[in-house]
Amino acid sequence: MKPLRLLLLSHPKSIHTARFAGFFKSRGHQVDIFDISGEKGYEINGIEIHRPNRVIRWKDGTEYCHFFINNLLRLHQTIDRIKPDILHGHFITHWGWLTAFAGFKPYLLTCWGTDIFLDSQASASNFLMSRYSLQEADMITADSEDLLQAAVSLRGRKDNSFMIPFGIDLEIFRPGYDTRQLRRELNLENKKVVLSPREFKEGANIDVILKAVPLVVSKCPEAVFIIVAYSPSRPYVEMIKSLTKSLNIEEHVVFLSTVDHEKMPLLYNLSEAMVTIRDTDGTPCSLLEAMACKTPVVAGKIKSIREWIKHDHSGKLVNQHKADEVAGAITELLTQETKARTLAENACQVVSQKGDYKKIWAELESLYYKLIKAHQKRGKKDYPQPGWFYLKNRQLDQAVSEFRRIISTPDLKPGAYLNALIGMGKCHYESGKRKGDYQAAAQDYRHIFKLISLNSQRSKKNLDNFLLLG
Repeated sequence: MKPLRLLLLSHPKSIHTARFAGFFKSRGHQVDIFDISGEKGYEINGIEIHRPNRVIRWKDGTEYCHFFINNLLRLHQTIDRIKPDILHGHFITHWGWLTAFAGFKPYLLTCWGTDIFLDSQASASNFLMSRYSLQEADMITADSEDLLQAAVSLRGRKDNSFMIPFGIDLEIFRPGYDTRQLRRELNLENKKVVLSPREFKEGANIDVILKAVPLVVSKCPEAVFIIVAYSPSRPYVEMIKSLTKSLNIEEHVVFLSTVDHEKMPLLYNLSEAMVTIRDTDGTPCSLLEAMACKTPVVAGKIKSIREWIKHDHSGKLVNQHKADEVAGAITELLTQETKARTLAENACQVVSQKGDYKKIWAELESLYYKLIKAHQKRGKKDYPQPGWFYLKNRQLDQAVSEFRRIISTPDLKPGAYLNALIGMGKCHYESGKRKGDYQAAAQDYRHIFKLISLNSQRSKKNLDNFLLLG
């Protein structure tokens, strides 16, 4: 098959992004990343990262500082330069919104968890932006059935939606590593280690883990908890430090800054138990990594985790807000070695069967080709708004005329109006790029944000009656 040109909208800081881009590059595809984080210093070998770190400057020398619109115009320029076959937005909030507003087809979105479970419910404008982005997507994926169903519910339809876990590299994450040197470095000889490798912020319930420490230590005095301070939230860090001191458990807790991904297999192999008790989650790679390394798992009994862990068969499931339950499960794993070994063996079998990222992403690769082929076959009758057909075929005058006709239609649904405005903005961008004049396009995008602002002023309970796509 002909190699593809993929443009990923994702944060290169994430190991998931690096792994994803690297895999498809290794398959012979051209892979570029469009990064809107504003953070520098994160590079991926062999992958060009496009960063819109400079605002658009108008002809009169003034700068246009609406960052979303600036990023959108820069994305247009990147698309012009590399001419991708497909856009793939990772994480709906901001990244997925930008993917949708680019007016490029085909595009797909991958939900990561927080973007759907929390961000989309944080405000009416988030809700509208996320729902519109999902509804306009040619395909959506998520890494757990629970997350996928939540995304489908928000989207309002289930066609072209697929459960595609990130998966893990089973050649790297495996049992059998020699951990003696790492034990000496961390001063953990003759200790039983409990590992918490999850994000260090509210919702991860690190405070619950700490409250479980005294209960575990009372039954297993040699227990030591390693807490990886991954992606820390400053106020949460201060609270955790204060809690650790007040519980008088400093000698039983080791805080590590973010650990290099290459060292994580050693850390799993070193540990007698891994604990993950987030309130919301997709399929956490850390869970699969621990399972593959035969590290017994204690996890919150949320839906996405239950897709991988069966209580007392492949791990221990607990109420993530009850320290006594968490402590009881950890203590059982530390003190009943035969039971812990059996759970770990069963968990390893599960992840070996359905957690291999090479098989999972090969499936996604075939979906890319199907999506592109379907898009190439689309005719005028397949477009909800014919203006997009004209735009695709570079017939800008006809496209503008069609979008204007739609915009002037009485009693137009807000979603159709929004879609036409995005199309108009794309037309004005195409017309203005020869002169480097993007003011007309920016004005269209301003109208979009006014529309979203208007909708966002309405109460959340009425959103379904006044939703962008009706």
